[in-house]
Amino acid sequence: MKFNNKASDWGGGFVSVLIAIATGSAGYLFYQCRQDYRSKKEQENRENRRLEAERERAKEQSQAEKEDPELKLKKQDKEVKAYVFEKLGLDETNPPQSEPVCAYKAEGKRYSRPSLVGPLVSKGDLCVVVSQPGVGKSILASQMGDDIARGKASLLFPNSDVHQDPQPVFYWDAEMDSDDMKERYPEGLSGNFVRFSHCNYRDGFYLLKHIYDVVFSLFTDATIILDNWKALSARIDAYYFLTGLKKLQSLFEEKGTRLTIIIVIHTTKEACKKYDVDLGDVAGAAEITRYAKTVLFVNPIIDSLGIVELHDAKRRRAKKNEDILLVLKGGEGTTENIHFEAISMDDFKKIVNDSKPDFEEKRPGRKSKFTDEDDRDIARRLESGESAEDIAKDYGVKPKTIYDRAKRYRKKKS
Repeated sequence: MKFNNKASDWGGGFVSVLIAIATGSAGYLFYQCRQDYRSKKEQENRENRRLEAERERAKEQSQAEKEDPELKLKKQDKEVKAYVFEKLGLDETNPPQSEPVCAYKAEGKRYSRPSLVGPLVSKGDLCVVVSQPGVGKSILASQMGDDIARGKASLLFPNSDVHQDPQPVFYWDAEMDSDDMKERYPEGLSGNFVRFSHCNYRDGFYLLKHIYDVVFSLFTDATIILDNWKALSARIDAYYFLTGLKKLQSLFEEKGTRLTIIIVIHTTKEACKKYDVDLGDVAGAAEITRYAKTVLFVNPIIDSLGIVELHDAKRRRAKKNEDILLVLKGGEGTTENIHFEAISMDDFKKIVNDSKPDFEEKRPGRKSKFTDEDDRDIARRLESGESAEDIAKDYGVKPKTIYDRAKRYRKKKS
């Protein structure tokens, strides 16, 4: 009987322990669930407060943008800049360094890229065309673009047999309107020639974004022409703009294609008083010299006759071309597109001789003061074989003066 009582006491104690454990576990579980619920609730409250604060800030910013539109534009500027930096791999905190130049060999021969416009422009070049306003650089750039779009030999090089496959050409134009294009190009331009007119961007990064969006999806060679970059946007950072273009060219090379870039640039205001311009007369010359493979200057020779000189001022990894004389033909009042054609010294002499009556009417009597254009004209006419006596008659001076003026011009040019 005593044994049974002890067993009963032991069994009751065991049950009590189980009940205590079960009660404690339930209490702990309840406590843990309550803590989890409170923690989750607090997290939700914090998130709701954060979202509410963001909505308030957005509301305040929206109200501020309505009152001051400049804030909205600044925000848009940052977004566009971030887009360009991301797509082109630019980093404002760590600017890209100069890339090493690799030596290319092809079966023991010097590597040369296919030419697009005679020896002037090759595939993948960054070419800059420079001149004073009104000389004809836009006409020259459009002509080069049309030749590339058609894949035909250029009239700038009559002896050249360069023929390439046609490729799309995209022309960003900030100067000419539709009426100007109709007058200059009555025959029309190639179907591969795409022109964006009335281009004016708030910032250079907007222009880079537009260029990227237009051309990056292409899986073929392409050419872009920017006429002219300061008119396209007054706020262009030369370093980042040219670096972005070079990055875009690199992206094309990764796809096995080439992007050719032609940029039209005005000279500085001081250079407008000169007839011979050089790299020092170009705004942003330091960056252009660093990145451009070719720099072409269009210098006026005789404005009234539409004769200009194409001067190869800079050429990387190749010998510079000799200066080329060009004459302007076609355009308004004719049925052919306005364009330049290369002429020889004999052609130049003939044009000048045929226009002698015009010169005599413009320069009656003795010439008392010579301009840079007069000196250039004299030097060219002597080089073409015309006698100093005949030139002296046109200017009403002695032949010795003609020789002195030509000597002065050559010395100044050298």
